[in-house]
Amino acid sequence: MYEALLSGVGERASDLEYLQTHRGSLGSRPLRVILAAYEIPPTSRLPATERIRFNEGFRAAGANLLDLSTNAKLISTDTISVNARP
Repeated sequence: MYEALLSGVGERASDLEYLQTHRGSLGSRPLRVILAAYEIPPTSRLPATERIRFNEGFRAAGANLLDLSTNAKLISTDTISVNARP
């Protein structure tokens, strides 16, 4: 699954270019970005450079969303297993 994420399945250069040139603003409308503490672990089979690039890009993408509104807040959370039982 990690390999599919890194390969950019479904992502084209034209998609990124369109989103960058047609970037809008939400003004002062409230925006809350919830960023789960997800990272590809060091135990992954991926080379370290790819893993680090993905992890940094994931965090940067969440932070870039904050620029869309003057009333934006980043909420970071830990991920928990859906199957976890108390």
